[in-house]
Amino acid sequence: MAADIAHVLWDKFSNTLNEAESELSGFTLISYFQEIKKDMETETLTQICSANVTSTLKWLYELNDLLAECRIFTQSKSKQRNKNFLPFITLLQENIFLRKTRRRLISVITEFRKLSQEGLQEKQTVFGVESTSFDMARHTSSDVNDVAKIIGFDEQVSMVEEMLLSENIGFTAIGIVGIGGVGKTTLVKKVFNSPKVKEKYPQKVWICLSDIEKEEEDLGVKVVSSIFDEFGHDIDEMTNTYGIIELLQNLYKFLSPERYLIILDDVCHSHEFFKNLDLGGVGDCFTRGLPNGGAIIVTTRLMEVAKYMVGNNIVNMEPLSKDTCWEIFVSNIRELYKVPTEIKFEHAEEDGQYPNKGKDTCWHKFVDIIRKNPERLSEDPNLVKLRDDIMEKYCHGLPLAAT
Repeated sequence: MAADIAHVLWDKFSNTLNEAESELSGFTLISYFQEIKKDMETETLTQICSANVTSTLKWLYELNDLLAECRIFTQSKSKQRNKNFLPFITLLQENIFLRKTRRRLISVITEFRKLSQEGLQEKQTVFGVESTSFDMARHTSSDVNDVAKIIGFDEQVSMVEEMLLSENIGFTAIGIVGIGGVGKTTLVKKVFNSPKVKEKYPQKVWICLSDIEKEEEDLGVKVVSSIFDEFGHDIDEMTNTYGIIELLQNLYKFLSPERYLIILDDVCHSHEFFKNLDLGGVGDCFTRGLPNGGAIIVTTRLMEVAKYMVGNNIVNMEPLSKDTCWEIFVSNIRELYKVPTEIKFEHAEEDGQYPNKGKDTCWHKFVDIIRKNPERLSEDPNLVKLRDDIMEKYCHGLPLAAT
């Protein structure tokens, strides 16, 4: 989860820097941001995260905050210039801002070098082999404790269910596209566990593909084997004697008797094996093993990957509203801090209810009000600011970040 948030934060920085390139041109500090982005082309966020995820997240939050502040500064300066109003005090304030921001940027770059070096050492020394990437370690599944507790996505769930429950007797292929942390997997879990979907598709299987390498030669064998494994069929002997065509033929026979639903979650690359899944049951790739009467849902961060696999039948997921993210945050706070009402707030720490938190802090008060009555937050402007900061600076409409 932390690694996903790190990727979200890096994508946010990279995209914002691209958007702001013209307005920041001529800005003396832009070279610091460009230097980090250029260095990242030869690094991987996975490597930087590998030694210390917490430090990496702090670094990324600081990096995004600095970029946002610099944009605000240049916009404000532009407005003052248009008014031909640059008094001495304004110039002094600009110089102070530039000096202070430059120091923070130097500190950010120093931290970047440190994390990069630590990540390199971790990569070289862990068990004598390269450490597993965060993306590869993200093995999602259809498991969900309580579908009813999943907040948001109602409109998207209805849209996907409508596609799946139509009277189409052919093959249905759907792509779910959105940035990391926006809730693609959560959405599909809700659909996967829907009673209506379960009734129509008795055979259901969930495969996470984040650990599939783009150029992996036996990708098809791995995918088909995973599907059989999920259905409880051991085909080790079959994979040793059959080629991919024979395996796909056996998959076709296995899936034919009943309607089936296959989830391919977290697809990272456009691999030829998955080309044109929307055609269903044709060609020499995965489609050869997919009879009519079934459906496939693909989740990916990349629109080009989705179109390559399923054509234009795509649901594009946007960040959630601030109110929905707040609802998710509140729900998780209440789940995490299950404190009986009779426990006095000042004794919460010694009772072990608030581990690693100093008592009488703003955070304690914040949590306590959320637990009892979130509407009371509006009575304290400091807590309102804390709420707004969490939603605006750290959630960005992403349910994963809110969680």
